[in-house]
Amino acid sequence: MSPYIRLWRNTALMVAVLAIWFFVYGAAFFFLEQAALPTAIMLVLALIVGIGLIPGSYLHSLLDRGAPNVAKVKRPLIVALALAFPAVLLVPFAAEASWEWAHLRWAVEHNFDPTGDVIDLCFLTTMAVTGAVFLIVNTVTLIRIARAHKQEPS
Repeated sequence: MSPYIRLWRNTALMVAVLAIWFFVYGAAFFFLEQAALPTAIMLVLALIVGIGLIPGSYLHSLLDRGAPNVAKVKRPLIVALALAFPAVLLVPFAAEASWEWAHLRWAVEHNFDPTGDVIDLCFLTTMAVTGAVFLIVNTVTLIRIARAHKQEPS
C-alpha cells in the first residue's frame, strides 16, 4: 500500500472516530433529558460506525475501493489534508475545552448544575486529543515517506 494512501486512510478513519464521538456526545445529552429512544438510536449509530473500524469490516472495504481514486490525486493535496484536518480539529477544540473548563469552575463556584458543562468538557477534550493523536500519526507517516525518498537511488 502506498504511503500516501495510508495517509488518506488514516484521515478517513479519523473522520469515523469523530463520528463515533459525536454520536456518543449526542446520546449523553439525550440521556440527560431522559429521552430513551434518541439515546438508544445514537448509541446504535455509534456502534455501527465503531464496527466499521474493525479491520476487514465494511468501512475498510469502502476505503479499499476508494484507493485507486486517491492514487490519482496530487500528493501535496493528500499531505495538506492529512496535516491540516487534525490540526484544524485540535486547535479550536482545545481552545474551547479551555473555555469550558473556566465555565465549569464558575458554575461550581456559583452553585449551578455543572452536568452539561462536564459533558461538554469531556467531549471537547476528547475531540482535541483525537486531533492530536491523528496529527502525530500522520506526521510520523510523513517522516517515514521522507526517509524512504532519501534512501531511494537518484
